[in-house]
Amino acid sequence: MSDTFQKLALVPEGEHVVRLDHGEKHWYMNKRPDLHLFFWMENSLDYDGVILPGYFQVREWINEKTFRAGPKSKYFRMYQACFGPVDSDIFRTDDFRGIDLRALVKNIKRDSSKEALAPVNHYSKVDRILGKADED
Repeated sequence: MSDTFQKLALVPEGEHVVRLDHGEKHWYMNKRPDLHLFFWMENSLDYDGVILPGYFQVREWINEKTFRAGPKSKYFRMYQACFGPVDSDIFRTDDFRGIDLRALVKNIKRDSSKEALAPVNHYSKVDRILGKADED
């Protein structure tokens, strides 16, 4: 195993409190650069510290840390759910750093071709950020 290998975690679906670990530009199937955000779970006896990925399409990358996302994109809407209305379409990979977030976590049981995955290959991902954890 390489030093960068990280096993994909499987946690119960639903709403969880997470915190951004880091974000990065990542090529999706060598076709387009997407935004990958990695969140660690907080305040969970069984899953505290578990890292969950989140995958988001963006309009355009400005550099390795800055990108554009349109007002109909999932990222733009998640950002506004946390911070309120914005006047720009420019964002950074660390926009959510240092904030406890309410996240909707989904379990992945099929691959990109819609083929069923063996149970050993199921994993969880952050589907979207619902808002700040301290704003219920």
